[in-house]
Amino acid sequence: MPGTFDRRTPGKPVATGSGSSRPALPPSSGSSRPALPPGSGSSRPALPPDRDTGRGLLGALVAVRDILLPPLRERELFYSSLERLLKSGVSLADGLETVSAHSTPRLHKVVERIRSQLMAGTTLSAAMRASPGVFPAVHLGLVEAGERSGKLDWVLGRLAALDAEARQRRAKLIGSLAYPVLILVLSCVLLPVPRVLEGTGAYVRAVLSQLGFLVAAAGLLLTCIALAIRFSEELLGPLPGSLERKLFPMRRCLFFRTLAVCFQTGVSVREALLLAEPMWGSRENRTLIRGMVEALDAGRALTPSLAAFLLPQHVVIVATGEKSGALDKAFTDVADALEQAAETRRKLLMTVLSVAVSLAVALYVASQVLQGFNNALDLEENGLEEINRELRGTGLRL
Repeated sequence: MPGTFDRRTPGKPVATGSGSSRPALPPSSGSSRPALPPGSGSSRPALPPDRDTGRGLLGALVAVRDILLPPLRERELFYSSLERLLKSGVSLADGLETVSAHSTPRLHKVVERIRSQLMAGTTLSAAMRASPGVFPAVHLGLVEAGERSGKLDWVLGRLAALDAEARQRRAKLIGSLAYPVLILVLSCVLLPVPRVLEGTGAYVRAVLSQLGFLVAAAGLLLTCIALAIRFSEELLGPLPGSLERKLFPMRRCLFFRTLAVCFQTGVSVREALLLAEPMWGSRENRTLIRGMVEALDAGRALTPSLAAFLLPQHVVIVATGEKSGALDKAFTDVADALEQAAETRRKLLMTVLSVAVSLAVALYVASQVLQGFNNALDLEENGLEEINRELRGTGLRL
């Protein structure tokens, strides 16, 4: 009688019939796991609708945070740490492993992804392109230029310095907004003070209502700003080039700062212009940059073509740098001057905004006070009329 071989004792046949010591399983029990109900493809219980909604809201908030507050601090640490490791002779893969071990959770996955792609044979710039929300296109171009010129460590140091400057500018902007926000919060607390006469509960409800409205308005404003940043290319594309240069002076500053870094890494003028082109969103400005590249290919000078992006007082600086072969220093001086002008403009705007918010709150308070006086006068008139009616009934008049 044919038999099967026992896996526990090789070569020993075991009968397949009723002589086996293993009890037969019921026909319906193919596994000890309980059968799933029909239509359930997984044993994991479905999340409640409110939890799904909470996760979706959390994901949306994280997306808005990443757009409004890009990881400047984490990216700066990434660049500076990798620069120091490369200067000390550590290989790029080992350096990324060290950076990943000491990076924040926000950047850990990004660094691990870069390291895995680097181990697969890609370059650092190509691996970084898989995270466009973390590394801007200009940074990727500069890293690629550093790889080609053999100055990758120097480029990473310059990128770390650029992110440090951007972080300082962001901190100054947030600090400038602190006073108007404080005025608005205090107004929400102080304006409902007359409701105290109606009871503490009425005052608390009025304060919470105004704070809720303020938080909702701030959330809507931040969401609109995040959407504008996310779709900046689509929004700025039809914008005239001159208007973009006036509305966004920091773009002009970063444009010349990027050109200076490109020249310091040994990149040609033509490649530097192409690398700095993504700094602009207007199609007109990008067309002007491509026209500069064509002018350079035709053998013409750079300064006349670049005049549209320069202020009149900066044309001489660039022309002198072009003749002396020190364009990197000329562009650095122009970027410093533009950054100082943008900082002065920011301070002026914040001062005007603070004054406008203070005046708006003062006018609102004055209107509430006048409304209170009017209500008091109305109550007094109504009281006098009531007294007159009562006195008429007695034949007297007040």
